Amino acid sequence: MRSRGFESITYQNMPDPSIVGKDAVMFSYDSLPDPKDFASLRESYSDAHLICYYNERSVAGYHSIAVLLKQHDIKFLRPGIGIESLVDTLTVWFSDSLIQAKPMIGVFAAIPGAGATSIAALIAKQLDAVMLGLNVFNPGWTKSSMTLDEIRIRLAQKNFSVQDLKKAVEVSGLTYLPGNTDPLISMDYTEDEIEYLIDTVLKEKTVVGDFGAIPHSAAWAVGLQRSAIRIMVAHPSQELQLQKLMQLSEDLGVEPKHWFLVGNKLRSDDLPIQTLASSLGMQTLPFLGLTHRETDSSFFLTLSKKEQELLSRTVSLFE
Repeated sequence: MRSRGFESITYQNMPDPSIVGKDAVMFSYDSLPDPKDFASLRESYSDAHLICYYNERSVAGYHSIAVLLKQHDIKFLRPGIGIESLVDTLTVWFSDSLIQAKPMIGVFAAIPGAGATSIAALIAKQLDAVMLGLNVFNPGWTKSSMTLDEIRIRLAQKNFSVQDLKKAVEVSGLTYLPGNTDPLISMDYTEDEIEYLIDTVLKEKTVVGDFGAIPHSAAWAVGLQRSAIRIMVAHPSQELQLQKLMQLSEDLGVEPKHWFLVGNKLRSDDLPIQTLASSLGMQTLPFLGLTHRETDSSFFLTLSKKEQELLSRTVSLFE
């Protein structure tokens, strides 16, 4: 934090309000005695910026806590937030300096099977980027290859380099690291591990990340915050799921206006993607999506001439 211009002092217990004044205090949720009395806390530190790091994991999740804290003007940090994401968040809250957006394009899906991997592959190939499979619930690849779980120990040890991607999949010139294949460790990845992988590759190449459809992972959270471009792949029939995901995104600090909606498996009688995006507060790109295909099992979906032109036009905006 000091390297980013923040001055910090560590306390074993909450400092006296007279010491804090109008400065910021960051504390962990479990450091407060039970029952948690956020109203009294806010009253005691009436002039201070209060930041709560929620460090408890439970089946109940953390969104109700985030809402409760917001009522008392207390800022919320999600469980497991990575160091880079933490510093970026503090920079947005308390600094006048701009965060230099990393050239990563994050592709997400409204539901499993909506087509995030297919869209990510098309974009990555067009950009000559590295495609990282950061879906910890589905690898997006069925053949034998190096996958995300095989390098996890190296990520934890910070002993991974771009050269190691030579063992990854090569598809028509695209370097692709498939996602996690081990369901037993899906929830064990940390944000620091995912950030380290992304930053390592970004030093040499543009990254297109395939983050899948399930938001309950460190990788999904990193993708949400660290992506310079966020693309959500969906069919108009998935509007309810999109509403929930956009609400979650907003709760985590990314408003719907920072998302681009891309359709997949579209038919002529479907609700137009522009209309759906507008109703949700999202944006659209020249490449609105792909029409329905009866059978196309290839990794790179076959595009019509018009689709290819729109994809090329869209990708040119990212360069």
